[in-house]
Amino acid sequence: MICNDRFEIKVLSSLEKVFLNDEGQWKECDSFTMLKGEKYSFQIAMKLKAPINGVSVTASVRSKLSGCISIREVQSVPSKLPTYAVCDDNYITTKAGLFPDVLVSNDTIRLIPGQWRSLWIIVEPDETADAREYDIDIVLSFQNLDTEEKIRVKAEIANAVLPPQKLIRTEWLHCDCIAQYHHTKVFSKRFWTLLDKYIGMAAKYGINMILTPLFTPPLDTAIGGERLTVQLVDVYLNNGVYSFGFEKLKKWIALCHKNNIKYFEFSHLFTQWGAAAAPKIIVKRDDGTTQRMFGWDTPSDSEAYTSFLRIFLKQLVAFTEEQGIKDECYFHVSDEPGLSQIQQYQKAYQLISENTAGLKIIDALSDFDFYEKGIIKKPIPSNDHIDRFIDAKIENLWTYYCCGQSTDVSNRFMAMPSPRNRIIGIQLYKYRIEGFLHWGFNFYNTYLSLSPIDPYAITDGDQSFPSGDPFIVYPTDTGVTESIRLVIFHEAMQDLRALQLLEKLTSREYVLNIIDSSWNQEITFKQYPKSPEYILQFRRMVNREIIRHIKH
Repeated sequence: MICNDRFEIKVLSSLEKVFLNDEGQWKECDSFTMLKGEKYSFQIAMKLKAPINGVSVTASVRSKLSGCISIREVQSVPSKLPTYAVCDDNYITTKAGLFPDVLVSNDTIRLIPGQWRSLWIIVEPDETADAREYDIDIVLSFQNLDTEEKIRVKAEIANAVLPPQKLIRTEWLHCDCIAQYHHTKVFSKRFWTLLDKYIGMAAKYGINMILTPLFTPPLDTAIGGERLTVQLVDVYLNNGVYSFGFEKLKKWIALCHKNNIKYFEFSHLFTQWGAAAAPKIIVKRDDGTTQRMFGWDTPSDSEAYTSFLRIFLKQLVAFTEEQGIKDECYFHVSDEPGLSQIQQYQKAYQLISENTAGLKIIDALSDFDFYEKGIIKKPIPSNDHIDRFIDAKIENLWTYYCCGQSTDVSNRFMAMPSPRNRIIGIQLYKYRIEGFLHWGFNFYNTYLSLSPIDPYAITDGDQSFPSGDPFIVYPTDTGVTESIRLVIFHEAMQDLRALQLLEKLTSREYVLNIIDSSWNQEITFKQYPKSPEYILQFRRMVNREIIRHIKH
């Protein structure tokens, strides 16, 4: 720490959130260990104490690791709805205000007297880095004060490589939001360039499954309303016979593979919350005209739509076989159906199941009856309803959370402390979770997609979702940038991968014993340690165990 009559500087872990008007009572963290192939983040928090009208500070790195270190400025965004009225006491605040969240590639920030600002430092050595200790010097040049300060952080790279991610992870990519925010036509040359940036960012932070809009996804859409058409599959109707063009879908798959995306999550074939209707599907007729053939006015069990699906799914499955991706494809029926729609959902599920040659079908739903009655084989319950599914010993279970999970469990609202975001890595390991789903990678719309929004100005879907739920990345002029929450969740995935490495070196029982003994209570999805110190110390311990067993 540096503290004088002009400014105060502290080195913090990634698990602290630096609010503008904080009192600065954080625990400093100026040393760390990491594995090869891991991303590690820390912060430099600064407060100008002298009564000067703003001071610009430029940061630079001096280290043998400088080639793999990048600097971001942490910027704050507004929230009118930090959480719902029903919440718990594990929030930083429940009051509206400005929240630190955006990470902007920038090495110069401006300090305002009496307010905290922070720089986010990301260290990401590859697997060839030498295993040893390194000094990382962050040099801060205070331009208006004509002075320079050096902050030293000690980094130790362990002689072990973080293994590849096994967890299947999807964060729903919303193509209409890309086109709307960037003012570009869907599937134009510029759109594909931007899409490449968004998918690349997703892959960089551990997302390996992409929501693929065969047709415009019937998600978060007002009944009778429409979202911008983003249909990948061309549908033709000639003399009453359907045929399909998969050229754009093929291009989409190639772009995903370029970015190391392995899994494809085909968009829902029925409307959200119960499968009442068909999604919007645009058809090109033999006279050259186009029309919306299906949509809200098409009952999901209508003969016209069910006949269409049988023809389409047969050709789609054949296409996945030709592309060599059949085993990596997943289908959706309807998102979050309730028990009152169970019969309608069952009909829709059976139709897809009978026509997809045994491919996997997944859906976010939390009522155990859907599984118990044999309606769905691969349910995705929310993490506050997962206990009953765990007790049933369902293998390869998935989980999700969204706006509804505001109490007890892990989530990533901006108003929540970062340890609550990161703890899920340990939980996913303990319960052998195969996949994680979240609906909001880049949802830049209001509730029910009534209008687009500027995510820098509206972070809560216009007071509909707690800020931090609808999106986890921010658009830029040329692409996309990270949020704190994206980085922290990726750190949770790295915790999971480190535990899997330790299991490979020892045994699952050995690792579970470490988890059980690391806290004075059993860690579950609803019960877990909440301090930054616990997570930081836990990872240090896991890293030590990995190195000890590698040496043996």
